[in-house]
Amino acid sequence: MKVGIFTRHRIPKAMELIKEVIKSLKQDGAEVILQKDAANILGIEGGVPLKDMTADALLVFGGDGTILQAVIDRDDIPILGVNFGEEGFLAEVQPENTLRAVTAILKGDYKIEQVPKLTIDIDGRFCLDALNDVAIFPLVLGRIIHFSVKVDGNLLEEIKGDGVVVATPLGSPSYALSAGGAIIVPGVKAYIIAPICAFKRRAFPIVVPDDCVIEIETVRPRRKLVAIVDGQVREEVREGEVIRIYKSKRAAKFIKLHENFYDKLRAFISRP
Repeated sequence: MKVGIFTRHRIPKAMELIKEVIKSLKQDGAEVILQKDAANILGIEGGVPLKDMTADALLVFGGDGTILQAVIDRDDIPILGVNFGEEGFLAEVQPENTLRAVTAILKGDYKIEQVPKLTIDIDGRFCLDALNDVAIFPLVLGRIIHFSVKVDGNLLEEIKGDGVVVATPLGSPSYALSAGGAIIVPGVKAYIIAPICAFKRRAFPIVVPDDCVIEIETVRPRRKLVAIVDGQVREEVREGEVIRIYKSKRAAKFIKLHENFYDKLRAFISRP
């Protein structure tokens, strides 16, 4: 079995654990492939860019941002997230359970969960998938934008505010929740559209089916915007361009062991 390892940050405890994991994998006959940044951090030669990696599983050490970056680069390799971040909602295991998780993977004692993504398309010139969410803001922060939201060509609302976020079920407990949205349970085929700091008391978040097409554009004045994809990629939206968001043809793959979603959710919402 080929197992890839990816991390972005020089976290001492993570480095120690990665070394233990590498040792354990090799003892069990697995081939270990280090992503280039991880290899540099560990001082090991022979790392490869994540986009060029060939592996049966990818162990990602870091927070939710690191996991999201891994999905952006490679959504075709099943990912096991090891939490070294603050929230760790996307991670499957905590550091202390990692070696047991690796043993389970080598034994084939796991499932692969296909997680749907959405696509953001900016007037056909920029197209990228998102696992969690897409957030739209004015390019010059602090300015109010007046924008329209359409669903399948039907005007849903015209809103004045700081922006809008469109989230998948997986991303619903993140930025969209902070904007007043609800948590959507994985498996529900829907997106949530949540205005950010709207200047209208009745500008509520709304849940829409995931087979619809969402269109967002400025009304007046037609300001430049910025689209932020999964908190990792920023793209400027020019004046007059239309942002279209719809279900992606691709899905991310996550290695699932035995953790229940509701157990994870309960732990997440009970944090101070």
